Parts: sequence; C-alpha cells; structure tokens
Amino acid sequence: MTGNEPPPTLDKRLPILGDAEPKATYRQALETITCPPGFFVIFESITPLKTATRLADSTVTASTQSILVDLWDDRLELTVATDNDGTRWLAPLPADAPYLPPVSFSISYETILALTVDVNWGRWLAKETRERTLLYSALDSLIADNWRPASQSQGF
Repeated sequence: MTGNEPPPTLDKRLPILGDAEPKATYRQALETITCPPGFFVIFESITPLKTATRLADSTVTASTQSILVDLWDDRLELTVATDNDGTRWLAPLPADAPYLPPVSFSISYETILALTVDVNWGRWLAKETRERTLLYSALDSLIADNWRPASQSQGF
C-alpha cells in the first residue's frame, strides 16, 4: 500500500452477533490482509450494517409478519421475524431505504477501543416504551462489563 489507496474492507454476513463472531471476523481480516515490510495491520472499525432490532411492543405478536412505520414523509412496511423463544425482531431496513435503522452501533479503535451506539428513531427513543427499557438494559450491561460512557452528561 502506498497510502493513497482506501483501506481494504471485509464484509461478512453474521446471522447472530455474539462474543465470538467479531473476534473470528477480525482474525479472518488479519489473515487475508497483508502489508509491506515495516507496516502492520490494525483494527479500524467494525460497523454492522443491516441489523435487526428487538421489538418489545405487546401488539406485535408471533403471528405479526410486518408492521407499518412512519418515517418523516415515508411509510415503510417492515418485516417482523420471531425467534423460537418468541423474541420479535424488526428486520433490517430495505437496501433502498434512505434511513438509518432504529438502533445502530460501531466498534472502532484509534488509541482506545470505542463503542458508539446510535438511537436513530422509533420506539427506542420514546420514553416509557419497552424498547427503550430494553435499550437501557443493554447499555447497563455494557457499563457492567467496564465500558465507560464518553461523558456522563450525554444521553437521551
């Protein structure tokens, strides 16, 4: 690499993102990307695209196959999937949708490992919804695992 090329990327579809999957993806990237002598491969970021988002609304039952979502001037019909345990998920947005998913995140590394969680729209922003409660529970779990907020004053 001369420094003028864009960094190589590794795109990989993961049906479930647990502890092992990011590590395996990173190892695969390290094995497939080479550098000239004197340089080394570093981790820049993991940015999941097209993620499913957990639904907790009691009106979305196991038989619900889609829901209508109003986003500004658009009305989207989004697919709902149900796991074997009854957990309901809002499927990833269509490829041509001009919006971010309800919740997105990325993991990046410069001098420290950083996790960015963005809540973009929907019931995950609305106070006193079960989706927001689940989101806060997930954030509390991250803090319990020693992730630290950039600022205690940030939040929604």
